[in-house]
Amino acid sequence: MSSLTSERRIVTLVGELQARVGYRFVSTEPPTTCKECRLFHVCVGVLEPNRVYEVVAVRRVKHSCPLHEGGVRVVEVVEAPVEVALSSKMAVEGLIFHYRPPRCGLQDCQHRHLCSPRGLRDGDRCRVEEVKGARLHCPKGLDLIQAQVRRLPPS
Repeated sequence: MSSLTSERRIVTLVGELQARVGYRFVSTEPPTTCKECRLFHVCVGVLEPNRVYEVVAVRRVKHSCPLHEGGVRVVEVVEAPVEVALSSKMAVEGLIFHYRPPRCGLQDCQHRHLCSPRGLRDGDRCRVEEVKGARLHCPKGLDLIQAQVRRLPPS
């Protein structure tokens, strides 16, 4: 987790039950109820939809919330690294690249979650954090390796 401490921290709110270090979640489009709340801009308003975040610190401050039983708590989050399938040529730790998902179209592949990972979009600027090792068995014959990448700010 030491790499998380160097990433940009965002102060936001999460449900009391989710307010624990290590908890990961995907930010979604906020419901109408949230958009009318006085805390919107310090809650879900600071998060980018369809990105994966991880709680790295929990603060003492709590607020009531009509959507979360027990209210919400102030936390610090970072955008979490994402597991992906990369071309073996790209699977080099430290490599900075623009993410392009493998193009295969198979819906029932066991590696689909790695080829179309939640939290990344085509064209995102990323850094390879860790190469996981063995090549993936791709039904289309693509030369893929599982890796962990982190999205970087646009340059």
